[in-house]
Amino acid sequence: MDHHRNAKQFILQSTPANIVELGLVAVDATAIRNQLTDKHDTIIQSLLSLLKKHIATNGRKLLSTFEGMAKRLQSFPRNIEELSTLQEYCTTAPSTIEEMAELTTNLYSDFDCLESYSFQAPVLFNQRWEINQVKARKARERQRRERQGHLAGILY
Repeated sequence: MDHHRNAKQFILQSTPANIVELGLVAVDATAIRNQLTDKHDTIIQSLLSLLKKHIATNGRKLLSTFEGMAKRLQSFPRNIEELSTLQEYCTTAPSTIEEMAELTTNLYSDFDCLESYSFQAPVLFNQRWEINQVKARKARERQRRERQGHLAGILY
């Protein structure tokens, strides 16, 4: 996108906006100038739209993973076997979070790119904050479950 933005600026700076007299010939490059800048604008908007779709897909995947984790962590064990299973899951949750860390980092980088171009996508930006909230809730829930598991170990 930066390439096309820079190319557009180069065209605007190097192509005259007015008619240029070259001896007996008058050259009007306005139409070519406008077509080239419009072409780069169109490419930039297409790339931003593609990035928006990419972010939406990865955001849904990330939210789905975090919500699945939260749902499992919020379940109440009915017996000692379920408690043991939940306790084992609590030990694997950090590795799942680490696996999602790269996707999260890339997603935030993509969000920053959209923001740098002042791209209007309120639903996506709401999704960004929702991901932050889900991660925080999940961490709190995991800590609560670990404490419950610890207490259950003391009681049994």
